[in-house]
Amino acid sequence: MLDDPTTEGFPHLKHLKLYNVSDIKVVINLVSCLESLSLNYLMNLETICEGQLKAECFGRLRFLTVGECKRLKNLLSFSIAKGLRQLEEIFVLLMQKHEKDNSRRGRD
Repeated sequence: MLDDPTTEGFPHLKHLKLYNVSDIKVVINLVSCLESLSLNYLMNLETICEGQLKAECFGRLRFLTVGECKRLKNLLSFSIAKGLRQLEEIFVLLMQKHEKDNSRRGRD
């Protein structure tokens, strides 16, 4: 998990790409400078943001790409989504959970 980038040494981080990191469950708590966020093959990712966020979080986000994050429950909260005034593109690929269907068992 990345905490506030202003205190972690990334106050001007504009682009963040995470690929194939199996142990991440939460990505970010606060980002106001990001322009692009790309999350792919994060198999244990449950949420992008955790807890209460300020209204300006993701305020500069222009591009959001999320793919193959099968445990992700919600992309962003409604309150955060309302503040995405700079957002130009969202690309989401194969997000559904694949659960075993036992209702057909025994019918063959």
